[in-house]
Amino acid sequence: MAGSAKEGGPADVELLADWLRLAGLPRAAVELAVRRRPQSPAELVALVVSELLSGEAAGSGSRAEPAGQRLARAATSLACQGGLWLGPQSELLPGRVIRWLGPRLWWLPAGLPPARSVALLSSRLPRLLHPKHTWLKAVGTLMAQLVDASQWLISASGTAGQQLLIRAAELAGLPAVIVQCCDVGLRPAGAWAQLWLQWLVGRQAATGPATEHTERRWLWALPAASVVGGSVPATLQSVPERDRAAAAWAERIVLIHVRPQGHVHRLAMQALAERVQVQFIDHAELIGPNVRNELIGAAALPLAAECRRSFLWLAARSVPDAKGQPRETGAQAVLGVPSAVPGDRQALGSGGRWRPGLRCRLADRQIAGELDKLAAVLASGGSAVGGQEPGGRPVAAPISLAGVRDAEPWQFLTHTTRAQPGPWPGQEPRDYLDDLLLDRADGDHRAFAALARIVLQRLLVASGRAIRGGYRMVCFTAVPLAQLAQLRVFRTHRGRWDFEPYGICIRRDWLQRRGARPVLYGDETLWHRLAERDRPFFQVACSRTRGGAVLDWTAEQEWRCLGDLDLSELAETDAIVFVADAAEALALAPHCPWPVTLLDTAQPAAAVGQQL
Repeated sequence: MAGSAKEGGPADVELLADWLRLAGLPRAAVELAVRRRPQSPAELVALVVSELLSGEAAGSGSRAEPAGQRLARAATSLACQGGLWLGPQSELLPGRVIRWLGPRLWWLPAGLPPARSVALLSSRLPRLLHPKHTWLKAVGTLMAQLVDASQWLISASGTAGQQLLIRAAELAGLPAVIVQCCDVGLRPAGAWAQLWLQWLVGRQAATGPATEHTERRWLWALPAASVVGGSVPATLQSVPERDRAAAAWAERIVLIHVRPQGHVHRLAMQALAERVQVQFIDHAELIGPNVRNELIGAAALPLAAECRRSFLWLAARSVPDAKGQPRETGAQAVLGVPSAVPGDRQALGSGGRWRPGLRCRLADRQIAGELDKLAAVLASGGSAVGGQEPGGRPVAAPISLAGVRDAEPWQFLTHTTRAQPGPWPGQEPRDYLDDLLLDRADGDHRAFAALARIVLQRLLVASGRAIRGGYRMVCFTAVPLAQLAQLRVFRTHRGRWDFEPYGICIRRDWLQRRGARPVLYGDETLWHRLAERDRPFFQVACSRTRGGAVLDWTAEQEWRCLGDLDLSELAETDAIVFVADAAEALALAPHCPWPVTLLDTAQPAAAVGQQL
């Protein structure tokens, strides 16, 4: 079939020419190639590449200039990638691909995907995913099964959990196909074309053989808006193209998580109606009883929800982290063995003080385990006891609990921590994915875990998020701790609360000696008038939501400090750490050099000391 099948004909040439123009390739090069009347998209690409590399129609300046160099790299990459260009009439396109995504032009740099490919689909996941989430356990199970069956994973960029799935495949040594579907409903066709060009430039130095751990192939679906005709089934018209794309190419579909009447649910029912093999993870936390019964009634097959995450732990032993360093895997990941904090020259002993020569720290996993024990102690009316030195010698671990009085003049600035649904500041994204997939201690990104990192590392890490100009700052508020709960507002555009009851209060004069300043509230006029040294401290005074509501940011009384803030010299009397409940306070206090208090968002903080 391959010898007689059409890859694409003259009708597809103009579609590709439009795409190349959108990508920013010199019009002169494209027009010269079109005038030679190529008979297929592949022939057009060869002619355009030849024009670009010859430099006769560069149109963007000399190849010695940055723009010319970029185009030359793109042309070289395009020539090296080669592959197939499949038009709407190509006999190589599966019928389901045309039915579900409409007639469009496809580029397959590595050729057709293998026949034995499986699409793993999932409904939307929580923004904050805990390492022990059932979804992650199911992924470990599926990777083991796919490797055993010598199958390929097929996934589409931008779909729920896609980055975790691709990284899990890499850890498992499972080959993967990644579909990039250019959906004009998400961004304009020209923006997709520019993204494609950037991809080509990035791939120019990565056209060699795949690594020993995994092989990746790419499929590009050019925008359907440039093609007239075609009809997508009514049940799929509201399903995003990227969700349809992976399932359309796959031989088999496996559902990891299904929300009732969601995109994945409708996609699965359409696939079953077309007699595509569909399976689902049979677990109550991942699929409801009504959806489960409907899928089984349509001939979908349930898969056991056993946990085989150990498969990923074992497979990952030979895979270094993003910086090429050995990673915590196997027994270290399972048992939560303490590890050194990068950059630390000293380490924290269980007595709560920095001790030279020790190369260990209290891992977040150990704190979580200690919380469970102390919660049981509190419930039984008991008290906390001291810990042990690394050598086994018991030490005193007095727990310092402080109340906060409203009557005292407030002399502190407060830095609140919040859950971090993504990499920690400065953490490589790949290492964050590994923390989740391998159930490592640092995969816990709840607000308490963020505070524990600050206490254990004696460091406030600066971030440029939500700071105009991207300056790396540590932010504080001058609002008294007892009044902080009044600022608790859910910010829809950020998908989170702007305050959680975790953080550290530091004396204002101590921070001022280290460069902390109140922000300069104002408007565009003020921003343009500020000197460069003052711009890191700019904050717009008011803004509006999409609904038109006015947000007054001056109520936050914000202060900022430029760059990371070292807390190793912060005295016990110069700070207060606060948490949300007694178990957390009692767990953290033995490892904290500063007093720990409870902050109950439902009542004044002055009553905290009396409760304990």
